[in-house]
This record gives sequence, C-alpha cells and structure tokens, in this order.
Amino acid sequence: MRELNGWYENEYGAVPFTMPAETLLDAVIKMRFEDADFGYTDMEVNWGTLEDYEDVGSIIYKLVEGENG
Repeated sequence: MRELNGWYENEYGAVPFTMPAETLLDAVIKMRFEDADFGYTDMEVNWGTLEDYEDVGSIIYKLVEGENG
C-alpha cells in the first residue's frame, strides 16, 4: 500500500495528512470524503513511499476538475 501525504489549506490554515490507499484515485476519493474542499486549495502532496514518491498536486487538481467538469 502506498500513501498520499503532505498538506493542504483549509479555512484554519495548513492541514497535514497521510492517507494510505491502493491507488492515487482511491486516496483522492478518501480525502474528498474527509474534506470536500480537498483539491481546491493550495497544497503540496506526494504519492508513494519514503523511498519512491512523486509530487502529485497538479494531477490531483486535474482529477478534481474532471470530477466537476
């Protein structure tokens, strides 16, 4: 299992998080369930493991935009 981790902004400031999931899409769905604003605010997020991860903020913005487009 991999992890989506980092931080995103909400009305109270930066929110750190770690969300384990099988796929990036599953992680985004879980995060949106926790906070419907996830994906619409400033964020720095990585997907993977400590040894192998990538910055996925731009991918998440596109996933969320596609969800509503």
